[in-house]
Amino acid sequence: MWCMKCNKDLSECTCKDINERLKSVSNKGHFIYKMCLKCGKHYAQCECKDPVWGTSRDEIIKITEIAYPVWKVNAEWETETQLLPSGLKHDSTSFNISQREGEFDENGWWDKYKKPESKIIKLEKVLLGNFTWWMKWFCHVSLNYFDNEASAFASFEHFLEETYGDILKDKHDMVSSTKYMFLNKKTNQEDCIMGAEDTWRWKYCGCSICKEEQITIIKH
Repeated sequence: MWCMKCNKDLSECTCKDINERLKSVSNKGHFIYKMCLKCGKHYAQCECKDPVWGTSRDEIIKITEIAYPVWKVNAEWETETQLLPSGLKHDSTSFNISQREGEFDENGWWDKYKKPESKIIKLEKVLLGNFTWWMKWFCHVSLNYFDNEASAFASFEHFLEETYGDILKDKHDMVSSTKYMFLNKKTNQEDCIMGAEDTWRWKYCGCSICKEEQITIIKH
């Protein structure tokens, strides 16, 4: 497609009003073109790293999200056992958790999780900050509900780039990243994000439980 204003192909056009002019023509009903539903630009003008293709008749994806508090919980405990000479078995766990309202109750979690013969040694909760996504075992969860893959992926990509920087540059290659730890710009700590850096691993869940609880899960 050619821009008659600057006399260049659209891929080289730098006219600031090019997309507005295209929309005005398309709105008249006699013209349709391929566009990215994330940025709303003609495909030749789109610079999105992971575009979502559609037509000028489709609605642009609007991402409205809320960042919720995410806590990291660390716990260590001992359990009485006759299987070990010491009579005690040492266990530990560490996980991230988020909720829409109130403060996460780590003591309430332990009361439900513990066994009668278990004794807590260490139980701490650290607020990591407010995030739109948080990580579980080989997946990320959002308390913002997206009912389609395109919106979920667009939101997740934005979260990763905002949190870890440009880590998705090789996302179109069906090859695993050789880097496993990434600096979290918000917590200033290095995170293992369990394959989230490889977009070919992403799988939108969209199950009935997600819909019922109004959450979004991307497995990776």
